[in-house]
Amino acid sequence: MFSVSSSWGRTDAWLAAHAPATLALLRPPVAPGELESAQRVLGVQFPVELRESLSCHNGASEWTSLLPEQSPLGAARIAEHGRMRLEIASDNDGLTARPWDDEPWRHLLWVPRAENADGNVHVIDLRPGRECGRLGRAGHSGGGDFSNAVGGG
Repeated sequence: MFSVSSSWGRTDAWLAAHAPATLALLRPPVAPGELESAQRVLGVQFPVELRESLSCHNGASEWTSLLPEQSPLGAARIAEHGRMRLEIASDNDGLTARPWDDEPWRHLLWVPRAENADGNVHVIDLRPGRECGRLGRAGHSGGGDFSNAVGGG
């Protein structure tokens, strides 16, 4: 099993050889204070793997489809996106799943990790239980979607 850091090292090496313009979009490692601030804003401790990833690259300087159809978010953007969606959800009853949705629009224990070109976010579900750590999507409308979830218990 590869660590997040070694996976980023292999990705960086491939990008350097085949897509140097994309490699140039990746930001340097997150500053410890920025990481702590982002976790404080969202009121959660990021998973070890996300902290390790941010310690390699603090997101991208502009949108890129590096993670298939997704751009990795930096710590400040994670906090900004999470806070913004929480404010919207609080104003629109978006923290409760509607009868036709399995998931709410936003949950306090979802941590944004990447976004697609439409601004929909991919989240890490930190709710306790066997599915903790699974990856899902949170779009502009409808509830969160974990139907193609990766990870968890």
